[in-house]
Amino acid sequence: MPSVGNTRTARNCLIRAMCLLCPALCGFVPLAPAQEVGPEPIRVESNEVLVPALVLDKQRAAHYEEILHTRFPSNDVLAKRTQAWMDMAVRDLTAEHFHVLEDGQELKVERVTSEPQVDPPLVRDNLGEYMEFVGFGGGKWVIPIPWNPADPSTVSNIYPELPGYLIAYEPPASPNGACHQITVKVDRPDALVYSRSEYCNTIHAAGDPLKGTKLGHKMASTLSSGKKGQIDVRSAAFAPLGNRSAVGVQIFVEFPLKPLVSLVGFAGCPIPTQTVSVFGKVYSSNGTLAAQFSDIASWHADDLSVGPYSETTGYDWAVCTFYKPNLYETRLPLAPGQYKMQLVFSDGLDFGRTEIPLTVDSNDRKHLAISGIAVARRFRELPAGSHGVTTPLPGNFLPLLSNGVEITPTADTRFKKNEPFHFYFEVYEPQQPESQGGTILAHLRIVDAKTGSVAKELQPVDAAPYGMPGEPVIPIGGGIDISNLPNGPYRLEVQATDSAGNSTPWRATEFTIVR
Repeated sequence: MPSVGNTRTARNCLIRAMCLLCPALCGFVPLAPAQEVGPEPIRVESNEVLVPALVLDKQRAAHYEEILHTRFPSNDVLAKRTQAWMDMAVRDLTAEHFHVLEDGQELKVERVTSEPQVDPPLVRDNLGEYMEFVGFGGGKWVIPIPWNPADPSTVSNIYPELPGYLIAYEPPASPNGACHQITVKVDRPDALVYSRSEYCNTIHAAGDPLKGTKLGHKMASTLSSGKKGQIDVRSAAFAPLGNRSAVGVQIFVEFPLKPLVSLVGFAGCPIPTQTVSVFGKVYSSNGTLAAQFSDIASWHADDLSVGPYSETTGYDWAVCTFYKPNLYETRLPLAPGQYKMQLVFSDGLDFGRTEIPLTVDSNDRKHLAISGIAVARRFRELPAGSHGVTTPLPGNFLPLLSNGVEITPTADTRFKKNEPFHFYFEVYEPQQPESQGGTILAHLRIVDAKTGSVAKELQPVDAAPYGMPGEPVIPIGGGIDISNLPNGPYRLEVQATDSAGNSTPWRATEFTIVR
């Protein structure tokens, strides 16, 4: 019986949009039904296959052709384009309108429900604009998007939430790992149907979709080889305190990937076929395997999700640019203890390997405690009163929020003097009767890693403004000016004390100041 597998995937709104706007770019026959680019992955749940589909009206698409193909659109054109998408979408279809063929055999459609097609959110912070989306393994991939308000060619194309459908049917029995071709048809004149063309029956854990696959075996072999690889991959971890411990240890992976640029003529831009994937193992202090995880941002060539599509013209040629992720985040449920994490990242051509220690502290919730430290370049101020999830991603990703600011940790701890340098840590305050409440201070200092001398001492931080009523965990974040520090290796150290004389051990994280 099929079970849950490949239930979440990265979805590239701009590639999807360009394929819908100009089918020739994706190898389609203009105004012909398409099966190769769908907005959502096919997924198998219990004994059902769920196929998300988007249905557009062919005649309306032809009517809006000029608006949809406008290069470097103005804000007015963008507004009309949004309305065009909403007008092209076909609504009010029922199960009687749909036909599903699996490997050429038509199967009974059990039901059809509404499922809006929502593009991955775009996030803007102090360094620029980013697209965030969830991969097959449930991790979050982040793509930097060039954006310059003075240059109309870099305006991000934001597409509306389109009314889509979720088609459910019961599949024939098949062995684990078997893949099946899917075709969706609609009994409606002038219908353009967009959906995925394949699903695989898998019993793999949701957080390890590469387990047992050829790619998984290849990455496991690469990981065990000990070779560093050609890609400079860096990783970091943050273990939350208290109530957030149920979220697990948060893993951050960074990798510099250059955009893929190609020149094409009237035939359009070829879609790359590289697969971006990550594979990791976590070992406990006695050498036993404590956790294994994997994720992937593109499963098939027709399911590429490695970045937005853009083009600029030059005579009869176009420059096609596909931007790729440079940051990955996931979380692992780990019990308190000492661990070692080994990880390999692949862009389909080259790979990179990294290894870091992991520490998950126990918290008896009776004493003052402090977490490890995350350092960051990226941060963004949130609207007043924002204390929850800030981007509508599945997977219950909890951002690191402190006093109205969301901090995105970095795994690359090499900072230039003119770069932002931010930190995040958590203090656990035991719940005491109101009459016994006291002041909690956080002490921060930067230590020269070579000499052990204090290079910069900060004023103690009163934790009270960072806390929330009734919450024992106090998230503290902020920025430090490092522009006057010489190049070299350093440690950021933090400690918490209270007015009753209690203090935590000093916690530290290493970073380097470079030119």
